[in-house]
Amino acid sequence: MKQHRTALILIALAISLSIAYGVLYWRGHDGHEITDNAYVRAHNVMVTSRIKGHIDNVLVDDNERVAAGQVLAMLDERDYRAELHGAEASLAAARASVTNLRASLERQQAVIRQAQAKVAATQASLDFARSDAARYRNLSHRGAASRQAREKAEEEQGIWEARLVQDEAAKLSAEKEVDVLQAKLVAADAGVERSEAGLEQARLNLSYATIKAPREGVVTQRSARVGAYVQPGSTLMAIVPQKDAFVVANFLETQLGKMTTGQDVQMTIDSLPNRTFEGHIDSIAPASGASFAGLPAENATGNFTKITQRIPVKIVFEPGQEGLDRIRIGMSVIASVDIRSS
Repeated sequence: MKQHRTALILIALAISLSIAYGVLYWRGHDGHEITDNAYVRAHNVMVTSRIKGHIDNVLVDDNERVAAGQVLAMLDERDYRAELHGAEASLAAARASVTNLRASLERQQAVIRQAQAKVAATQASLDFARSDAARYRNLSHRGAASRQAREKAEEEQGIWEARLVQDEAAKLSAEKEVDVLQAKLVAADAGVERSEAGLEQARLNLSYATIKAPREGVVTQRSARVGAYVQPGSTLMAIVPQKDAFVVANFLETQLGKMTTGQDVQMTIDSLPNRTFEGHIDSIAPASGASFAGLPAENATGNFTKITQRIPVKIVFEPGQEGLDRIRIGMSVIASVDIRSS
């Protein structure tokens, strides 16, 4: 009796396996390719801190739906507000330096004109002294003027010649000072730009103290806690964009012969067994998953055993279907591609 029962069980199991194989075979040869190696995916966004500081407030909870731009958390901003005030003061000082140098340049033009006038006056006095010295030399040669008067006139000429050299040097120095002031002005203008950049960075740092949602989605993996100290790049939470969920189905390479983008796909999800979701192929990966393994197989060495590879296929849901809001990232999917559709 026990042997008879075991035989019946084995027969029933064989029939079940035959039926399952027949169904899969029929589905694979009636214009459909099917796989249960498929999962719901989404491009999760990791929310990180761009500055360091203590967390003052966390405004969202786990699994809460948030909108793009919604405030998620706030850091202590007192240090960054002080940096902003310092940057504003530095910019004001840099702009004052530029204003002072421009005024100095204008004043230097007046100094140059004054030096030019002094050179002209000295040149006129020198011309008179030369004429006077020449006249006294002529009178001295004829005996009409004393030697002392001639020497006095020549001495006066020498004094004015020295003054002319001095005044021309002063004029040249005043002209060269323009180049010096212009170079300082260029440096001061650069200082203003640097201070403006510092002010902009200070404003950005202050704005980074308010952490906002980069996109719409559901909060998960929330590690942000009030009072915790974070560094730049510290992960605070993740946002899962459920509305943009898609399926990655890993089909055997032997199933891809007639598969192409745009083909219709029917999907069932293990947690929602009584519903069928519609979608279409968005794209087919250019390589198998094994191609990106840390230690890819070296089939050119040693014994070789052929293993049929799987190629990831991205499938997107058709919008507006009932039940899409119940889909969660990571759920298992059975996908059936209608390879007859285009």
